[in-house]
Amino acid sequence: MVSPTPNHPSELTKHTSLETGDVSDAALLLHQFNAVSLGEGNLNAGANTLAAMALTLANIAPLGSCLADSDDGTRIPVGMNVLVSGGLSCGMVKDRVLAAIEARQNNIYAHIRQKLERGKLREKRVSEVSAFLGVDEEEKTPTLLDRLKKGAYITEGSFEEELRQILLPPSDADADEITETPVIYAGIGSADGLTAAMSFAHRGRLLVHTTLSGKGGATLLNQVCSEVVSGCPQRKTLGASVRGEVIATDPMDSLNNLLGNGAVAGWLERLLWLCDHAVGPEFEITTTADEEPQLDRVAACFDAAVVDMMARRFNFRKPLPVTMDYSVARSQAEWNAFLARYESRFPGIAGTLRPLWASLLFGLVRILQAAPAQDRPRISDAQVDAFARLLALRMVHHREVILEEARRQFIEALAASFRLKLMEGPHTVRDLMRRSNNLDSDVCRKALELLIDRGDAVVRGREWKLATTTPSRMLTLDA
Repeated sequence: MVSPTPNHPSELTKHTSLETGDVSDAALLLHQFNAVSLGEGNLNAGANTLAAMALTLANIAPLGSCLADSDDGTRIPVGMNVLVSGGLSCGMVKDRVLAAIEARQNNIYAHIRQKLERGKLREKRVSEVSAFLGVDEEEKTPTLLDRLKKGAYITEGSFEEELRQILLPPSDADADEITETPVIYAGIGSADGLTAAMSFAHRGRLLVHTTLSGKGGATLLNQVCSEVVSGCPQRKTLGASVRGEVIATDPMDSLNNLLGNGAVAGWLERLLWLCDHAVGPEFEITTTADEEPQLDRVAACFDAAVVDMMARRFNFRKPLPVTMDYSVARSQAEWNAFLARYESRFPGIAGTLRPLWASLLFGLVRILQAAPAQDRPRISDAQVDAFARLLALRMVHHREVILEEARRQFIEALAASFRLKLMEGPHTVRDLMRRSNNLDSDVCRKALELLIDRGDAVVRGREWKLATTTPSRMLTLDA
């Protein structure tokens, strides 16, 4: 073990190689962070809340924050887009994660209002005094661009150096930077709100919360992701680039219905899913894990970590990213290889979840460092890796179940449609497919097999007919 330092994950036990997603490693991690208590007795909700806490800390970190490998220079940026689905997990994340950031963001707004109100009174008083004394008001210090005006005396060498300075952040930044761009986190409920938040985003990075509940929720999520996640704003006016992350909440558990929505499905699949009712692998706390020490007051540690991270973000004297020194090259390579194995089952997952492992590690260590040194449990990279793999696998399996159910319902509806057509007379498979917009032959075959299994149709040579013994009954066509 090494002595604790601000930029070193001293709470992390090093392993020479990663495990293969062993459930026991994830179980130990969840026990050490008291996930059952965090979820008020529900382990799924607690695990989802813990993941949301860690990823949120990564999402509000200063621009450029990363895990850095001092051996080979590898840098893994942190930050992860998240979808929380299900009433219980959404409630926990709202109360234990988003509320902590909202409170600090609101405090910033209160200080800005106070500054502006007092500034107006001061400016009025200064103007009155200047007019009474008959003196001009104090001139402001010229900016770098002021010094480059045409006619200013400056040597060629100095001129080129000044031009290079334009590409760096202003060196004379002060508290006005906070006043002018105070937004780190914003809850967005409309397109206008998104535009306003982006115009005040601090140093071009923004964490946006939006909800899928209510009319237009999916459309708004699509807008938010198109603007913030892509980094390609659709506004007509020129302005500073804004990139960031999204945390979407889906308390009505509408993910199943939205996945087939072409307008938003592509963005849904670029978020990490934290669901109440995922289909496995299940989270669990093993008997062995239950004997290990736990971190008390996880929510309080997270709250302290939020304060620390936002203070670092607003530090205009030393605007530096939070860099965590860690031998990340091999670990990240193994994580990428793990995701690549599921690319055929979940296209795009290798890119979507690439930052997950590093972001979880970053956030969990920040939570631990906010606790008193004597209360910090030791976690291993194998535990974080196992937790990340479980989250990824739950997302893969959940998507497969949703798509399989949608396929089943489609085949049911197609079989009902075929039956109606057969009531007109015999049809060949070619006729049925042509009249159904040239559907995939495998899907048509399954629909026809379903009719045979139900005793609704028979095949004679190349023609399909209604079974003569088919009882009359009402048909239900699923939309």
